[in-house]
Amino acid sequence: MAFLELTTSEKPQLAVKVNNSLKYQDKEGNLLDRTKQTALTDIVREAGTVADTKRGAVSLSLNTKNGYQNFFVNKDENNNIVLKSMEDPKDESKYINFNKVDKENGTYYHVLNDNNNSKELVDSINITSTEKSSYLSARITLKNDEIKQELIDKESSTNERHTVILSKDGYRIQANNELYKNSKEVENQQNESSKKKLYLAKDKKVDKDIER
Repeated sequence: MAFLELTTSEKPQLAVKVNNSLKYQDKEGNLLDRTKQTALTDIVREAGTVADTKRGAVSLSLNTKNGYQNFFVNKDENNNIVLKSMEDPKDESKYINFNKVDKENGTYYHVLNDNNNSKELVDSINITSTEKSSYLSARITLKNDEIKQELIDKESSTNERHTVILSKDGYRIQANNELYKNSKEVENQQNESSKKKLYLAKDKKVDKDIER
C-alpha cells in the first residue's frame, strides 16, 4: 500500500509520500541517525511498491551535486529493483540495482548493489536541513493522468487536500483530515491495548507474589 498526493507546482504531479528523513526513532523512543544509503533504499523500496500496482510509470528524481538525476523505477520478476537513467534507459552500465534478500520468516528486504555507480550516486545526493531533521532530496512520482485528474477534481470541489491510497487491488481517495483522524484513532487503540497488556502483566505478577 502506498500514499500519494498532488505536488503544489503549477503543473501538479502525483507524488508518493515517503520517509526521506535521516533521523529515526528506536523502540525506546530515542532519536537516532541513519545513513543516506539507508534512507535511499527505503525510498526506492516504496517506489517498488508503487511499481507493483502496475498503474503507470514510476520515476525517482534526486537532487544531486551534479544537478537533478532522474530514473525510471523498475521491478523484475524476482522482486529486485532497478533504477534506469532517463537519459539512456538502455545503458545497463548506468543501472542502479537494489537486490532482494530473503529472510527466514518468508519476507524480504532490499540491499543496494555495491559498485562505483551506486557509491557515486549516494555520495552526490543533496541534503535539506531544518531545525528538526535533515532530509534526502528525493521525490517519487507516478504517471497516471486518470488518477491525477480525479484527485484534482476532488480537491477542487471540496477545497480540501486529499490523499490517494493505492494498492494492487485498486485505489481510493480520502480527505487528509479524515485520514489523520483515522490514524489517531488506530494509534489510541494501540496505546489502550498496550496499557491493558501492561496492567494484565502487573496483575499476574501480583497474583504470583500473593501465592508465595
